[in-house]
Amino acid sequence: NQWVGIKGGFGELTAGRSDTTLKVSQGKFDLFNDYEGDLKHLFIGENRVSDALTYKSPTYMNLQFLGSYIISDDKDASDPYSLGVFFGDLNLKKTDFFIGFAHDENMPVKFKRKDNEGNSSNVTVGLANTRVTGMYRFGDLRLGAMFVDSESTESGNSETGYAVNVSYKFGKILAKAQYQEFAGEDAISVGADYKLGKNTKVYAWYTDRAENKYLANDGYTYSFASQGEYIGIGMEQKF
Repeated sequence: NQWVGIKGGFGELTAGRSDTTLKVSQGKFDLFNDYEGDLKHLFIGENRVSDALTYKSPTYMNLQFLGSYIISDDKDASDPYSLGVFFGDLNLKKTDFFIGFAHDENMPVKFKRKDNEGNSSNVTVGLANTRVTGMYRFGDLRLGAMFVDSESTESGNSETGYAVNVSYKFGKILAKAQYQEFAGEDAISVGADYKLGKNTKVYAWYTDRAENKYLANDGYTYSFASQGEYIGIGMEQKF
C-alpha cells in the first residue's frame, strides 16, 4: 500500500495504491495468509488497486464504515468501487468478535481463459464480489467463517463459496486448520506455529488445493491458480 492522506476526528481519507475495502474486510481471518493456503488462490477479490480514494470512518459503538472509489484506466469502463461495514475489531484485540460485510462493483480481475480445446489467453473480467466474514474468540480457541459470491458484470454468471477455520493456542504453540470451497473446487490446510520470541516464530504447514475455476456462460473456463499439494517449513522474523 502506497498512499497519502489526512486523518482527524472525521476519520481517514487517503489517495493512492491500497487494498480494497473487500480485501481489508477479512481482517485476520486467513490463518494461512501469504502461504499456498491463502484464500486468494480460490476466492476472487483479493485486490490491491491504484488510483484509489479511500475513506475510513471513526469507530462508534464498535461500528465502522469503509469505502473506496477507484479511477479506472479504461475510459470505456465504469469506475470500480468497494464498500464495507464492520462490527467489532478485525484484529480480535479490542473485542472477542468481528463481523464484516463488504461489496465490490465493476472490479477488474485478470484470468487465464481456456477453451474446450485447451487453448489459453489472458483476459480481464469485471466482477461484482460480496463477502461476509465472522470471527469469534473463546480464550485460546478462535473460530471463523466466511461466505463469498462473485458475479461477472458482463455475463451475469455467479459462483459462490465459503471458508471455515479454527485455531487453538496452548503455550507457545498455535495449531490451526482451514477449509475453503469455491465453485465446486476446494482447499484444505493444516499447520502449527511455535513462538520463539515476540517477533520470531517457526512454522510448518500442509495444503492440498484444487484449481481455481470460474465457469462463464461463453463456453470458456477462467482460472488464476493451479492445483497442487504443498508443504512448508520455515522461520519468520519481523523487524
